[in-house]
Amino acid sequence: MGRMIALALSLFAFAATAAATASAPPQDENWLQTSISGDRFEIAGGKIALARANTPAVRNLGRRLIRDHSKSLHSAVQLAHELGVGVPPAATPSQQWQLNRLKNMPRSWFDVQYASLEIKDHEQDIEETGFEAREGELWQVRAEAKKDLPVLNMHLRMSKSVLTQAESARSS
Repeated sequence: MGRMIALALSLFAFAATAAATASAPPQDENWLQTSISGDRFEIAGGKIALARANTPAVRNLGRRLIRDHSKSLHSAVQLAHELGVGVPPAATPSQQWQLNRLKNMPRSWFDVQYASLEIKDHEQDIEETGFEAREGELWQVRAEAKKDLPVLNMHLRMSKSVLTQAESARSS
C-alpha cells in the first residue's frame, strides 16, 4: 500500500512538473510573442508621438495607443507566463529600426509618417490576430486574440482619421 501511494505521488509530481514546463503549440506561442513585441513597439511609438507630434490628434493617438497596448501587454505577458511561453523583452529589431526612424526624421514629416506607420502596422496586426482568433489551438490564446481584435480595429480607424487630419494640417 505504501508503495502504491509513493508511486501515485511520484506520478502526480511528474505530471505537475510536465504541465508547469509545457509550452504552447508553435502557432500560439508565435502569436503571443509577436503580440507582446508589438505591444512594446506601440507603447514606445506612442511615447515618441507624445514628444514629437505637431498636432493634438497625433498626440491623442499616441496616448490612446500607450494606454490600450499597456493593458494588452499586461494581459499577454500574464498568459505567456501561465503557458510557459518566453516573453520578448523588447520590440523586434525591425520595429526598433522603425522607432529610430520616427525619432530622427524631420519633425515636419512626423505626423503623416507616424499615422501612416500605424495604419500599416494595425492592418498587419488585425490580419495576424484574426487568424489566431480563428485558428489558434489553445482556447486561452484564441480568447486573447478575440479580445484584442475590436481594439486593433478601433486603432486602425483612429489612425486613418488622424492621417487625414495630419495631411490637411501639413498642406495648409
